[in-house]
Amino acid sequence: MVADRVLQNWKQRTEPDFKQLLRAAVSGATAALIVDLLKPIVQGEPGVPVLDLETADRMIAGAGQGLVYGSVVEPRVPGPPITKGFLFGAAEYLAKPLGGVSEFLGQHAPQSRLPILSQVLQKREDHERLWLEHVAFGVALALIYQSKDSKSGILSEGR
Repeated sequence: MVADRVLQNWKQRTEPDFKQLLRAAVSGATAALIVDLLKPIVQGEPGVPVLDLETADRMIAGAGQGLVYGSVVEPRVPGPPITKGFLFGAAEYLAKPLGGVSEFLGQHAPQSRLPILSQVLQKREDHERLWLEHVAFGVALALIYQSKDSKSGILSEGR
């Protein structure tokens, strides 16, 4: 209820279109893969990262988190992508006991508007990550999402 009232009063700059949401989902899946590849370094365990069925599950969950980022966080939260990503990753870590940010956002999360998407993503959001992994995911997601076209003018249109 609190999230609903805050988001109703906190207007977004623009409504994300399908292309932006698709880019957000792909960015989330890619960020999840990056975190999995860096997991041995983050956890201080020597060895080569293992890519398995759980990696695929985390990538699907990452796509869902990317949708939340692209539809709710990015259009509303001002600031550079690193800051937005850090805040999103930290919020996801803190909201984990409540079911994650998408559960906390309720009807404002894209998953709630598409029941089939909700069914697919719901079973894949149970993966445990350290705080640092959540933050690394959020920052990677934000940087990947913003890398194509920067609204802040940092990247030129010619690239």
